[in-house]
Amino acid sequence: MLRFPALVVLSLLTFVPLAMADGTVVTSRSSDPQMNSARQQARDRLDWFLNGIANGSIPVEMASLKVAVPKPDGGAEHLWVESFTSDREGFVGVIANDPVVVTLKRDDRYKFSRKQITDWVCWKDGKIHGGYTLRAMLPRLPKEEADELKALLAPLR
Repeated sequence: MLRFPALVVLSLLTFVPLAMADGTVVTSRSSDPQMNSARQQARDRLDWFLNGIANGSIPVEMASLKVAVPKPDGGAEHLWVESFTSDREGFVGVIANDPVVVTLKRDDRYKFSRKQITDWVCWKDGKIHGGYTLRAMLPRLPKEEADELKALLAPLR
């Protein structure tokens, strides 16, 4: 499976919980205003992203969705999903990172609804587009990691 270059960087960082390169996990509360705003911004621009996938201007192999997977005790673990397709019933894709709480594993196929999508990223024109929750996490990252990611981010539209 071809993974876009940004996913190499993103694989070091999984979001909410956020797994740092050294294995440390950082969580975000569901009441975190910056993360909630980032998720809403991603949802607001989701049609642009999905239309790009549908019309071929964004190759699906260069794109990932972040999906809220329900945890057994309530709440959700947010996981990246790649190689996704959609139909009238929703979406199905492949889990792209290692879950911390839920029983899924990397490379498992997972079926989800549009309502579960909390972010998206794509690699286009040499930059990461989207990544709203990633942007919200930048101030919480070590400066060197944040600077590397900032250099890869396209301006928001």
